[in-house]
Amino acid sequence: MVAIKTEMKLLPECCDYCQWYECRPHPYRGWSEGCGLMMHCMDDGQPEEWIYDGNGRPKACPLIEIDAERRQE
Repeated sequence: MVAIKTEMKLLPECCDYCQWYECRPHPYRGWSEGCGLMMHCMDDGQPEEWIYDGNGRPKACPLIEIDAERRQE
């Protein structure tokens, strides 16, 4: 597992509000949505855990909230 420190105060409810969400023109498919943090496409045709339908976040989203004060022993 890789952990990063970010200035996010709250986890976004959906990708549209995430600082790493990207929507770019694709030469063959129109627009393509992607996760800039994981560098992964979230369009149809991807593994099910990465498909973003506009609601919530994909199942494979790596963002989770952890308690920075709690340390593993």
